Amino acid sequence: EHHTRMFKSSGNFGAETSLLAGLALENAAEELSAKHEAEARAAAAEDEAPRRSKGNPGIRSTLDADYVGQRGAGEDADEDSKIPDEDADEDDEYVRLRNQRLAELKARKDKMQRNLQLGHGEVREISEEEFLPEVTSAELCVVHFASREFERCKIMDHHLKKLAPRHLLTKFLRIEAEKAPFFSGKLNVRSLPTLIIFHDGVARDRVVGFQDFENCDEFPTALLEKRLAIGGVVEPEKVDDVAIDTWKASRARG
Repeated sequence: EHHTRMFKSSGNFGAETSLLAGLALENAAEELSAKHEAEARAAAAEDEAPRRSKGNPGIRSTLDADYVGQRGAGEDADEDSKIPDEDADEDDEYVRLRNQRLAELKARKDKMQRNLQLGHGEVREISEEEFLPEVTSAELCVVHFASREFERCKIMDHHLKKLAPRHLLTKFLRIEAEKAPFFSGKLNVRSLPTLIIFHDGVARDRVVGFQDFENCDEFPTALLEKRLAIGGVVEPEKVDDVAIDTWKASRARG
């Protein structure tokens, strides 16, 4: 870690790729799965129909058989009218859940499209004047207080550049600490790099230096991703725990 002093500005990072195409594929996969399940249900229904249509078993006299057959037909009709159509209920529930899932995917895709227009998907450099409107306009935001002069800030930039396109629900920003004295002081930024985690414009957590990464310069991006997941600004299910375990095992071996 280094203490704050004069800093120089660094450039932006572009990272917008085929993210929306991935979402479209996800929707298509959902619809294809639904189609296959519907076909499987139809096939099962066809197999079940002959079994339900079988007559009464047993050997009876002609008169008894006619009587029982006529009486049984009426009773079966009455019984069938009383039995709830479980398959129909299951189909209705399946359709409801499928439509709900598709609506959720569409809402997620729409939100990601809006976020891309708001600058998500990349690490953007901002000025002190832009800080407040940028932070307060995002539900989830990570701000890197940094300097190009510090090597560990460059390392942090490298990892954040990889994470931003993976987490479009989160806004990733970078600001030169020395050029933002008001917010550096207000947020008590004393060491660089420092990440401030915001929820709805309120600072909720921070990552100071590399103390969460065993004070090692060569940590995997997944370790930072997991730390941000703890802070509630990235999706935990996207964290590569295998990469973290492999890195820790390597360090343990020396």
